[in-house]
Amino acid sequence: MDCELTAFDMAIHRVKPLTDEKDKKECVSILVEDSLPALLDYGVQKKCFSQDDADIFSIFIPKFYSYDEPTYWEEDIEMREKLENAMGIDEETFEKYSY
Repeated sequence: MDCELTAFDMAIHRVKPLTDEKDKKECVSILVEDSLPALLDYGVQKKCFSQDDADIFSIFIPKFYSYDEPTYWEEDIEMREKLENAMGIDEETFEKYSY
């Protein structure tokens, strides 16, 4: 049997979206002003996903460019957007709450 799903795919499938507008607004604020770890902490706090899934996201979303510079990384935009969308933050919601 060929495996076609990654741990990221399995974790993203389990994400529960934010339903409260106040929570969505706060999430957008974190997206604009803070870091990936803050977003993951918020997702766990709001029960969008488990800490185990947050750990998976923290492994798959960062992209490193050098073995010599392990402290420099950027986010994989496509994976970050998948997480945001799964959390209920689509482009329209982002525009609505990012002033």
